[in-house]
Amino acid sequence: MVVKCSDDTGAEFRMGKFGVKWKIVKIKIGDIDRKLSWNNHARMSCPRSQEIIDRQIEDKKDGAIFPRIVVFELSSGFVLPDGKKLAQGFRYTIAGGNHRVDSDIELGVTEEEAHVVSTDNLEVIDILPRILHLDHGRSEPRDEVIAAALH
Repeated sequence: MVVKCSDDTGAEFRMGKFGVKWKIVKIKIGDIDRKLSWNNHARMSCPRSQEIIDRQIEDKKDGAIFPRIVVFELSSGFVLPDGKKLAQGFRYTIAGGNHRVDSDIELGVTEEEAHVVSTDNLEVIDILPRILHLDHGRSEPRDEVIAAALH
């Protein structure tokens, strides 16, 4: 199954506003460190929701087009702000789009277009997932939004 992606003008606007440069590239899902991606602090209380993944699978089967994911392209062994490292053999970690990628994996998709951000700026790597999530996806409780902002 081929997944058609759309532009994500909201993500592009937010990245541009913070001076984050990106390029659109077709990437292999197998090059994404999935474990590290789910620990990007975009959703603090319940990072992964099978309900969201299942809903996206059904929507994609019905022809829905989702925005491109946003990934960081990092060198092997790169140490993230929380001390975690990119595992050997991987090139990317997700800044925005974990549920989209998990639904694609369940549909048998092996490649997709992504906004690829190449940076070693730890502040960008730390804050971009939360910025991308502000008006996208399931809302978090107010106290968690405040906690994420203070992080």
